Amino acid sequence: MPPLPKVCISILNWNRLPDTLACLESVFNLDYPNFEVIVVDNHSSESPEETIRRLHPGAKLIINRANIGFTGGNNVAMAYAMQSGADYIWLLNNDTVVEPNSLRRLVEYAEANDSIGLVSPLIYYLDDMDRMQFAGSRVDWRNLRLTYPSESGDNGSFQEGEDVCLWGTALLVRRRVVEKVGYLNEDYFAYWEDTEYSLRSLRNGFRNAVCTSAKIYHDLDSNQLQTGGRKPHFYYFMCRNRLLLGHEYLRGVKARFEFLRQFLATMLCTLGLCHRNGNVENTGAVLNGAWHGLRSLSGPMTSKDQMPNALRRFFLLLARGQPFLLANVIMLDWRAIAGQFSRLRARLRESAASKLS
Repeated sequence: MPPLPKVCISILNWNRLPDTLACLESVFNLDYPNFEVIVVDNHSSESPEETIRRLHPGAKLIINRANIGFTGGNNVAMAYAMQSGADYIWLLNNDTVVEPNSLRRLVEYAEANDSIGLVSPLIYYLDDMDRMQFAGSRVDWRNLRLTYPSESGDNGSFQEGEDVCLWGTALLVRRRVVEKVGYLNEDYFAYWEDTEYSLRSLRNGFRNAVCTSAKIYHDLDSNQLQTGGRKPHFYYFMCRNRLLLGHEYLRGVKARFEFLRQFLATMLCTLGLCHRNGNVENTGAVLNGAWHGLRSLSGPMTSKDQMPNALRRFFLLLARGQPFLLANVIMLDWRAIAGQFSRLRARLRESAASKLS
């Protein structure tokens, strides 16, 4: 019987040692026998070397002298894995916990489908383990819009279709993909790099897929997304890198116009959420990310070359008004517009009634 494929598991740590230790504990309980764990520390202030080596001596530990981002840190592990003869590389967020059979099922799925280059498990919320977080997505090549499966259960085309894009949260990468398309794009630093890698995989003749028999859990607070309460770097990179992606992959006036229309609507909604949350730092990160993306700036987050004050004041004025309504107008979503007008009229009637009383 031939040996099982070797898998190198890349886990990136940056100032979240408790998460990393919980992830490692679950990883070392995997029932797949042929794997090596690579922990890359991205210049944490917490000095995790002694703790990781003491609790998990089986892990290969690489210490970077600077924070080189999600892309750079994982590329260090990917280079080590390629040199060590890995057949697969599993990029695994340090804020995840994995089921014991998850890696085995991912490898079995990939081995049975030679055309597949990237594979993801189903991803559930760590604090609500019955609630789905990710079950695949599909890209529209005309404008790079990503759509996700509805709750109706019709997920097939999002999981095994021709245009599937995957998250980097728990991404199994076939060696042949790295040999043909290279490593993660370090211009992105963090966020959207998984979409870009998925697109590169598809462009080079591979298929991407979700293995529905494999499951992991991800510590992501959905309330933070809905209230604009995440850290500033999240908003900066999400805005900037989405524009970098469009600049790299879209051609033609019509495609770029449609892409920018969607981007503007999303940006206005994000500004509205951040403003509603009273987070001035996050609104600034959104605006600077958009400005830097338009100028094709890449790499780590920077506060240099900020959006001009006049343009900044204009967008902040929109954020204080009706950004969600304006976003729906931009997207020509007439049903949503009618619903928002109805809710606005109801609030005005309630306000008038309270003043009369």
